[in-house]
Amino acid sequence: FTGEKIKLRNDHRLLDLYLKTEPIDDEWTSYIDSLGEELDKISQYADSDFYEKYNERYSKILSYILYRHMIKAVFDKYVSERVCFCVESIRFIMLCDAKTEIHKNEVSLRDCIDNTKRWSKQVEYSEENTEFLTFGENTDG
Repeated sequence: FTGEKIKLRNDHRLLDLYLKTEPIDDEWTSYIDSLGEELDKISQYADSDFYEKYNERYSKILSYILYRHMIKAVFDKYVSERVCFCVESIRFIMLCDAKTEIHKNEVSLRDCIDNTKRWSKQVEYSEENTEFLTFGENTDG
């Protein structure tokens, strides 16, 4: 790792990439569309005290994602890209949880588990989707 800067995508760009992944079902595409319709509101809400409120949950999920995906960097040397993938993944899950809380006035542990599981099915069950979200339009990495 050379100390290079990590460049995270903004929420709109991140959602655009998720829209281009191979969907697990029609509900996934509908969900991403609905997230996009409210993205500014959801992003703003997630940027308030939302993360602090659920910091322990997201720390544990991020630890899992880092553990699961950073081992690949040992072999391919794409450390910054894989770190970005992990951080952006937790951001995406956080946006899903923020959307849930906005609509239900709460996001239970069960809701968080369901949102994380849905993300995992969409992303981690598909090597193509994982690579696409890691490297963007250029999946030669």
